[in-house]
Amino acid sequence: MKPLYFYDGKFYDAGEAAIPFTDRSVFFADAVYDACLVKNGRPYLLDAHLDRFYRSMGALRIKPKMEKNELKTLLCKLCEKADCEIAFLYFQTARSAPLRRHFSTEADTSHLLVYVSEMSLPDRDRPLRLILANDHRYGFCHIKTTNLLPAVLASTKAVAMGADEAVFVREGMVTECAHSNISILKNGVLLTHPKGRRILPGIGREQLITACKKLSIPVMERPFSVRELYDADEIFITSSSKLCLRANTVMNHDAGMKDEENAFRVLGSIFEEFDTW
Repeated sequence: MKPLYFYDGKFYDAGEAAIPFTDRSVFFADAVYDACLVKNGRPYLLDAHLDRFYRSMGALRIKPKMEKNELKTLLCKLCEKADCEIAFLYFQTARSAPLRRHFSTEADTSHLLVYVSEMSLPDRDRPLRLILANDHRYGFCHIKTTNLLPAVLASTKAVAMGADEAVFVREGMVTECAHSNISILKNGVLLTHPKGRRILPGIGREQLITACKKLSIPVMERPFSVRELYDADEIFITSSSKLCLRANTVMNHDAGMKDEENAFRVLGSIFEEFDTW
């Protein structure tokens, strides 16, 4: 399908779309975003993504362009135009101000950017390769902002090293990945970093926790170390675009892939929900 671009009430072709200087994402990354899969014109788990989107706006005190239900209606209508089985929906709100200035005011409004494009789901059967990267990010990782430079640099390093994803490490403890959450299975127990300022509360992470609880797999939300990552029975990478995938190497060392029975149960539960959407 031809990608669909929408900005402040108007549709654009890829070569025509432009962001004005009043959009503060241009100068300051003063913007929040969210994204989800679209299947046969229907956005997947949109309510959960919208809840996080509006929480992020609230955390930065960005005035929404429209109310949540109004935005939901708009996004659903845009997704209906997706002429493909699987698409990717991205939506972003940036603060708007007439001049470039570091501070914001209550009078500042906002811009809304949306695009829908065709995509392919990753191969569910291909394990991911991981590298480690120092977590130098600022203290607002729980807010889904467009300030993604550390993630971009870590992802670039991963690709250069022939890997799929970079795992952030802070003081010897695993936090999350450059553009996904990470959890491990050890002795039949799922370990995942607790919510807080060091990780994004991923929708895929919540799906993983829910699936484990349904399957009577205990869940412990606590930080785990790099050593525990290497020793894990299974390593799960979750995100809205990947859903849930396994990993089998960390820094070119074999890791995970030791508990196929539970891994297949968990992945089967998560993908069954999407397949029947």
